[in-house]
Amino acid sequence: MIGLVLAAALLLTPAHGASSPAADATEAHTFTNAGGKTIQAHIMGVTGESVSLKRDDGQTFNVVIKTFVDADQTYIWHWALLDAAKKGTPIFKFELSKTAEVPSGKNNKYGTQGYAVKVTNTTSLRVLKPVMQYQIFDNPNINVPGAGLNGYSGMFNPDEIAANGTGSFETLKVTWPGLGGQAIGRLMGLWVRVYDADHQLIQEWSSPPELMKKEKWLFIERGRRGAGAGRGANAPNPPADSGAPTSPDGTTGN
Repeated sequence: MIGLVLAAALLLTPAHGASSPAADATEAHTFTNAGGKTIQAHIMGVTGESVSLKRDDGQTFNVVIKTFVDADQTYIWHWALLDAAKKGTPIFKFELSKTAEVPSGKNNKYGTQGYAVKVTNTTSLRVLKPVMQYQIFDNPNINVPGAGLNGYSGMFNPDEIAANGTGSFETLKVTWPGLGGQAIGRLMGLWVRVYDADHQLIQEWSSPPELMKKEKWLFIERGRRGAGAGRGANAPNPPADSGAPTSPDGTTGN
């Protein structure tokens, strides 16, 4: 016991302040610093590059997160991410632009188009190995009233999006035939679900916002769903930083 107290005194700086209910509910974790010294404590909160810890005896400390071994740093950032998600904090901001439509053919044209997506981490948290599954939707024929939408699935798995940092990816592209020199299909929106490294949902977003209410989430890796299953076969493979890997553990992109 004396050895543990001495290790804690060398490792930690006392702090004061109330904790959040979400943090109080966490289980005690054994943290190890670079010198091999350990302490068992509960995470109370993360601010900037520091974590607030509380021992079972009630003593509370602030510690620079980089003090700990890599596994414990990952544990802390993961805790902070889930805590923010529980509080309803939007982790990421998404901005869309359409990739250029490409005409082809002498007497007719077809259009190929997808979305370029900029992802901004709006928090001061490091987000490690997020899994961003998405579906893009198109109207396959704007000349047919009441035509349903098709959905195409993909995934973006960056190793990390730093605090207040950005990432980017391009979605799968959809190809439509042409009529009168113009493509008959149109992109209608994007729906994204963001999961943490343990595949817990931490954020959901769509553009337009009503897309999540009108359509169904039917994610299929490297697949698509909807009417006309054979259509779109001419669409190119997704770019290297946006294609869905064969498992959620795969990592590509920025």
